Amino acid sequence: MSDEPVIYEEKQRLNIGLLWLPVLTPAVMVWYSFYWQILRGRPVGSRPAPDAILIILFVVFGFLFPYLMLKTRLILQVRPDGFYFRYLPFHLRYHKISWLEITDVRPVEFSPLLPHIRIYTK
Repeated sequence: MSDEPVIYEEKQRLNIGLLWLPVLTPAVMVWYSFYWQILRGRPVGSRPAPDAILIILFVVFGFLFPYLMLKTRLILQVRPDGFYFRYLPFHLRYHKISWLEITDVRPVEFSPLLPHIRIYTK
């Protein structure tokens, strides 16, 4: 990463309520299965999963995916030598777009409800 000073920095978190639905639905299902089958010793369903598979599913869907959703954020930085961005936890380092690579810049007003409609302002 550059040693240039940061002129502007913005941090955005992923706070979309409906985006939690596909993450928490399987999480609740594996928490329920884990509780009854592993902790209480009662198999869940007519063809229960083996305990080892259920533990793996519990770790991945019960903890890893919700944790990644909580830690997901976008960091944008403007520096004298370029534009830097990092999408945590997926980018391990900042990615740079040099000012020489940018050919056109326009302010754009958009609606999150109608993302296909863009209004270019002057």
